[in-house]
Amino acid sequence: MAFELPKDINENKFFGKKTEDNEHAYMPTVIVGPDGKTPISEVNKFPVADTAAHQKLDAVVNEQQALKNQLAGIIDGSTPATSQLTGSNIEKGVVEYFVAEQIRDTTTRRVNKNTSKYRPLTFYARNTLDSEVELWFSLGMIYGDKGLQYWDGEQFVRGYNKKVVLPANTDDYIVINSIETYLDYIETTKLQVNLYASSTPTSGDLTIFAIGQNN
Repeated sequence: MAFELPKDINENKFFGKKTEDNEHAYMPTVIVGPDGKTPISEVNKFPVADTAAHQKLDAVVNEQQALKNQLAGIIDGSTPATSQLTGSNIEKGVVEYFVAEQIRDTTTRRVNKNTSKYRPLTFYARNTLDSEVELWFSLGMIYGDKGLQYWDGEQFVRGYNKKVVLPANTDDYIVINSIETYLDYIETTKLQVNLYASSTPTSGDLTIFAIGQNN
């Protein structure tokens, strides 16, 4: 007499196997998916839900999007940029002296700013005026009522003894510290920018600002 192997509801036969304890075990010859009908294959893969893996993947995606948003904010200026060094945040600040100043005379202009909050300061200038501009710095007091002098390569001088000439019709920003190198290490509570146009400008403007580390 022949023994008929059991079948599932889809008429898929089971195969039989005798175990070590002399019991019979039956396993399906075909494994079907969640619909109870379609066999598992390369096309119809068995779905495995890994909640922890999905959560980690979602966290990575969210972190990447946050970094993209922060970078976009730094580029458009809506988010302040910070740098991290040895576990501490270093925030940069801007000290504005002249912003798109439309100078139309040769009068001397002076702007004095409190610079005690930032160390060190890097100065930038952009002169699109159709005239050269002569610029010099007046260094504020650091102790008592005494001024400051710096070494210009030959002797100790006050800041206003040396002038920087900003060329006319210059669309790029000039790094003033590349000329006035003492600005890289000077510490003073106030720093004044003095300037005048060499000839009467008829077009363009002047921008001067400094970027420093917030103390």
